[in-house]
Amino acid sequence: MKRARSPSVAISSSIISSLAKMQDSLNKFINENWRAARSADDWGLAVTMESTELMDSYPWKWWKNINATPDFKNIRVELVDILHFTLSGTMQIEGTTLSAVPEDIDQAITTPLSDTKNAIRTFRNVIYLAKLHRFDTITQMVIAAAEDLEFNLVGYYVAKHTLNYIRQLGGYKDGSYVKVRQGQEDNELLHQCIAEVDVAQVLGDETHEAAWNLIMAKVYEAFNVDVKDRRVKGDWCK
Repeated sequence: MKRARSPSVAISSSIISSLAKMQDSLNKFINENWRAARSADDWGLAVTMESTELMDSYPWKWWKNINATPDFKNIRVELVDILHFTLSGTMQIEGTTLSAVPEDIDQAITTPLSDTKNAIRTFRNVIYLAKLHRFDTITQMVIAAAEDLEFNLVGYYVAKHTLNYIRQLGGYKDGSYVKVRQGQEDNELLHQCIAEVDVAQVLGDETHEAAWNLIMAKVYEAFNVDVKDRRVKGDWCK
């Protein structure tokens, strides 16, 4: 049975700007001088690795599980991880001159992405563009991919941003954080945290802040985060 299509609502430049502010704040939480510590190649490598993990969510291996269904839940998470890194990469290279998107990339994103061949072609293009530091183009590809796959990209970003903050609180950077608990990876809890949040609310000028804070609250509750450590959208976007 085909599920109902989510309403198509454009992601405004103001929403993208807020996401970038949130990402900048999270990067500063990890390293106050993150721009000096990181390079464009760092973000390009991160995008490459997440794209590889995303492709492995599809049954592209002709010698293994050729009739398997793509792992769309993990594909959502990997797309959001790519968005984290493209936002960071865009800020890293802000003000620099970029090369044009190469002409040999014929239709950078090929849909529908439910088709394995289309997905592999698309995310190999993402890897190519990551090497060129075209994070702006990749961001637009991620937005288009979320539209094609009919999922709440911004809602997932807010949820994963909150989880990444929780991971840092729990020692993710020094390796002491436990990612799998009672046989379940922490990413799996995110799906239920945004299940009841409408796309239009997450993107609306007057409704998005309350919707984002609701998602954050659900993630904090899911991971039993102490109230004193909880941050809301206003804290991240000062």
